[in-house]
Amino acid sequence: MKAARWIGVLLLLSGCGSTQPLFTGDGRPTQLIQCAFADGGASCDALAQAQCGDAGYDTLRRNRSDGTLSMLIACKRPAVAY
Repeated sequence: MKAARWIGVLLLLSGCGSTQPLFTGDGRPTQLIQCAFADGGASCDALAQAQCGDAGYDTLRRNRSDGTLSMLIACKRPAVAY
């Protein structure tokens, strides 16, 4: 059941758009995540975390309009073990 939920999240994210990604100053691709703001943005945070995994993410821009939250994020690079 948990795997099905993650597959659903990934399918939802893949349908967000087909434009070329923009990049941060350090070369990381950005992603736009949109969700309903009914839960205070927790669903957007969950989508961003699912997309970026354990490395986490930086929120570059957060905008709320007409009950929709839009977040522009960039996944952090995973830490390199030496």
